[in-house]
Amino acid sequence: MPPAAGKAQVFADKDYQGASATLEEGCYNFGLNTGAVGNDVISSLKVAAGYEVTLYADYNGEGASKTYTSDTPWLEGFNDTASSIQIAAAGKTGEWSQGSGSSAETGDDWFYFEDTSSA
Repeated sequence: MPPAAGKAQVFADKDYQGASATLEEGCYNFGLNTGAVGNDVISSLKVAAGYEVTLYADYNGEGASKTYTSDTPWLEGFNDTASSIQIAAAGKTGEWSQGSGSSAETGDDWFYFEDTSSA
């Protein structure tokens, strides 16, 4: 079943239970700009058709990572580990880029997914 809205939905508990956040394409740091879902608590996720979700162990797309292309009721090997997430169309290449200014939610610099795909 696809996410309720957006391109990905993350859940604090297995089997799509617990606190959740619905996210659009982009890059996010858990606990800073993901609403009710905090750092190191993700246990399951849903991915919209045609999208990839990459979880990272550290903020700003750093550290160990794992990519998912379909709904996953249990993040075995990455449970309660993710500190950041990247959501992009499947096959799209890009990188985390730091935005100018501040995020209204955190007061910190924000990050986004810069598309580096060839046209």
